[in-house]
Amino acid sequence: MKLYYAPGMGSFVVEAVLAELDLVCEREIVEVAKHEQSAPSYLAVNPRGQIPALVLDDGTVVTESAAIALYLAETYGKGLLLPPAGSPEKASLLRWLFFASANLYEADLHYFYPHRYTCDKDGVEGVKAAAAEAFHRACDILEAALGDGPFLLGQSFSIGDPYIAMLTEWHWDKPQLFATRPKLARLHAAVASRPRLAALWAQNF
Repeated sequence: MKLYYAPGMGSFVVEAVLAELDLVCEREIVEVAKHEQSAPSYLAVNPRGQIPALVLDDGTVVTESAAIALYLAETYGKGLLLPPAGSPEKASLLRWLFFASANLYEADLHYFYPHRYTCDKDGVEGVKAAAAEAFHRACDILEAALGDGPFLLGQSFSIGDPYIAMLTEWHWDKPQLFATRPKLARLHAAVASRPRLAALWAQNF
């Protein structure tokens, strides 16, 4: 397998899964500062120019960080990082993983790249403001759903945890975000300090 990655990007969650499962994977950095994500060679891998992308040994390309994490855990996890198939815990994990992808990740993108989401140059600030509100609404829903923790599924660490921690790490004002969301703050801290992930976290964030 070959992972196209960049520090601080959505590839963190994929690297976290690789680290947790002790998986060996070829890596190629995509230099965002040099706009390599827009180079024809990378667009041939992922036409959207987004990072990460995983190329399997047979040439199959997997994009979307949540999808890559789920694929790796299901294929190589041997019961780690995912609850058993058909269990209520698996259903809950899938619910919140895709909730985070559709809401937190998209709100982050709208906030940091508002010009991509409007054809009106005067509408950029409105897109950014709406994204901030949407992100916080989604965080409130997630906060209310979290239990005694420290993780999404209580004491069991899963692929949902580095994913949510990554998305909250990108927040433009983390003290403000966590001030009234102690469960999200606890999850974020638990992932950042996890033995297998602490060095990786420091490299990315």
